[in-house]
Amino acid sequence: MEIRNVLDFLGKDIEDIKAMDLRYYFGYMREKRGIKMTTLETRMHYLSSFWAFLNTEELVYSNPVRKVGKIKVEKIIKKPFTAKELEALRGKCNNLRDRALVEFLYSTGVRISECCALNVGDINMERSDLIVYGKGSKERRTYLTEAAKYHLERYLESRCINENLTIEKLRELPLFVSNNKLHERLTKSGIQYMLRILGKKAGVKNVHPHRFRRTIATDLLNRDMPIEQVKEFLGHEKLDTTMIYCTVREENVRMSHRKFA
Repeated sequence: MEIRNVLDFLGKDIEDIKAMDLRYYFGYMREKRGIKMTTLETRMHYLSSFWAFLNTEELVYSNPVRKVGKIKVEKIIKKPFTAKELEALRGKCNNLRDRALVEFLYSTGVRISECCALNVGDINMERSDLIVYGKGSKERRTYLTEAAKYHLERYLESRCINENLTIEKLRELPLFVSNNKLHERLTKSGIQYMLRILGKKAGVKNVHPHRFRRTIATDLLNRDMPIEQVKEFLGHEKLDTTMIYCTVREENVRMSHRKFA
């Protein structure tokens, strides 16, 4: 789609497009169309990949996108929940499942896809841990806080009673299910919707699953867990990805410096 947009806008054949043409195109999109810099950056990635493919196939012999230069995008610091915001969310949970889910997301730092894929039998209550399979089916171990374990046990006990299940049968079922369809696995969109409604009730903005992951990572760093261990906990391939979560920690260092220096 973006390739067609460029060709139609410039009115040139692919082999005739130069870096100056693309600079003009992106400038026009920014100034006249008001397209965000983040969107333009994404579009440039598409175009760069397209021209790289053409180079590989020897259909063209240059990549004008490389000469355009990087689009400067202002980085927005994505903030974790504050302790006050977490307590507000906890206080507005009106059923056992929602409270268990909030505690579970914060405790384990799992991705939403990892959470949705879990069955009850994946949880080791005695050890207060579980194995999840992240990106690329990479296996990692994560852990339950005492609060997460407590609320998860209450939720699972209620399911045994309400659904007339034995513990053995429950272990075969999804960890989190719909409140309306008790054997139906809670989906990504279901979790996102639940958290969005919970956020409105609690007066907390931007409540979504990944923010719990960011919050536990930030809290662990602030409690002096080595960043290499946080990297393993989150299942990141590169330390650079984990470094994104260090912003709040640096703020704490700055505050301490002002206090003690």
